[in-house]
Amino acid sequence: MINEVLDLAKVEAGNLELYATDINLPDLLQEVVDIMQTRAKAKGLHFSSEWLSNIPTMVIADERRIRQVLVNLLDNAIKYSDRGTVVLKVGHHNDCLRFLIEDTGIGIRTEDLKNIFNIFHQVHHQKRVEQGTWLGLAICQRLVNLMGGTLQVTSVPGEGACNL
Repeated sequence: MINEVLDLAKVEAGNLELYATDINLPDLLQEVVDIMQTRAKAKGLHFSSEWLSNIPTMVIADERRIRQVLVNLLDNAIKYSDRGTVVLKVGHHNDCLRFLIEDTGIGIRTEDLKNIFNIFHQVHHQKRVEQGTWLGLAICQRLVNLMGGTLQVTSVPGEGACNL
């Protein structure tokens, strides 16, 4: 929790630095997949990963921040899914990497989608309240923006969500 607050404070103050290095993308993704498969299995969910196109072996990026974003988004997908699947899809599109996370969770109402990236915002669902700092999505969005990307969510209540 302390790290999330510190990260957010650095991002908001414009003091967060990215440390881009050569990283082995397939190795990084496999580490994330292994972690998430264990978490999903413990909850009785099926987790899978799919490469939609050839992905580069080596990329220049901030490995820690990519891992942080992927783990946070996948953790949310698992947290808010009681049955079914969570899928990580990765592809190369228009000279950019694209990460797509799909789940069969509780979903997010259309009117709540506009606020999910706000600091300390949690979507309230009648049947559940989850623990957390409610900073994860706000930090993820800001980190993705710093890395030159965008973070979007689509969802159907009762059917799940898709982050891209």
